[in-house]
Amino acid sequence: MKKIAKYDNICEKVAVKLLLGGNFMCGIVGYIGSSNAIDIILNGLETLEYRGYDSSGIAFLDNNKIDVVKTVGRISNLREKLEK
Repeated sequence: MKKIAKYDNICEKVAVKLLLGGNFMCGIVGYIGSSNAIDIILNGLETLEYRGYDSSGIAFLDNNKIDVVKTVGRISNLREKLEK
């Protein structure tokens, strides 16, 4: 199958990095575009909080490197960790 966009490969790498850690995920939010992706993802994760949570994380592309940030507890903990 031919790739439609060069982002497909990046998205696949992010998905593999998040999903193959042996952890179960109950909600996934994704975004590709030119706006601030971190804010969009955090807002999307906050809408899923009502479903219950024990931890959260985000993976994003920064200078052609995939960075992953994880925290325990509410999405606000993740937001605070990203602001540091």
